[in-house]
Amino acid sequence: MAFSGPPNQNAMESLRRSRIRKLALLAAGGGFLLLGARIGASKLLGLMLYHPLRYSQQPFYYKLLEDAKQEFNKLSFKLDQLEYVLPGSNGHEIQKALLLHPSGGPPPEDLWIVNGGNSMVAMDWLQFFLGILTSLPAHISKPAILLVLPRLWR
Repeated sequence: MAFSGPPNQNAMESLRRSRIRKLALLAAGGGFLLLGARIGASKLLGLMLYHPLRYSQQPFYYKLLEDAKQEFNKLSFKLDQLEYVLPGSNGHEIQKALLLHPSGGPPPEDLWIVNGGNSMVAMDWLQFFLGILTSLPAHISKPAILLVLPRLWR
């Protein structure tokens, strides 16, 4: 091999810039790919876990509530709808809850609190508690049950 002299500085600089440009494009492409994967995973997770439900758009829930009131009345329980405002919301966000409590007699000794979540709203628990209260022995004190509904009750 014969030594051909010092390398052309312009050619070396051009090669170095080309490599840097390719590396920057590769890094940017990888970053966009990861960002797209992250956004896609978030959307997919939201579709799988969170199913918002507005009761005002579901008229069968009001029928369910009325039917549940009648069923609980047969067990000497009353189902009341309560409205409340969370601290710091300036009174704009009215929340709702259902209070299921024994009608007549002494006040209940226990309060069970149930919070509706992503896959189940609080009213979906009514049938469950109907079964529980039906099966409680007579000598056990009957609890009051507070079903806290999500913010989507409007």
